[in-house]
Amino acid sequence: MARSWPVAVTVLALGVCGCGSAAEPDAQVFAGLVAHAHNVRGSVVFTGAVPGTWHAVSDPPAICAPAQVRITITGPRNGDIGTLSAASDGSVFLDVERYGDFHGTGAAFHPGHGFEVDADIATVRGKAAHVTGSLGC
Repeated sequence: MARSWPVAVTVLALGVCGCGSAAEPDAQVFAGLVAHAHNVRGSVVFTGAVPGTWHAVSDPPAICAPAQVRITITGPRNGDIGTLSAASDGSVFLDVERYGDFHGTGAAFHPGHGFEVDADIATVRGKAAHVTGSLGC
């Protein structure tokens, strides 16, 4: 076992450092995502099956990519936490454990920066809500 410890440390060090250059596409995408992780802003208002005003939070970090933006939001009730996502095609996805998974369209998407939304969204079981506002990162 004494000989495997240095190997484990080496593997861990490689995993931590990543050992990729900034010129690699994956490294650039990751660096861009991390750079936006702490700059979340905005709020959205829900009516219908999801209540109230929800605000952007930075934990867990937002994903601000060219084709999708996903931002964690918290709501007015204790334990209200979820993610609101928008894609480049204008689709909207809300994932909140307490209320369900809602889908719809109506996002004005800004690649890598955020989105404005004014959309009717619904679950596959028929719960419906309307969401308006903007979120950014």
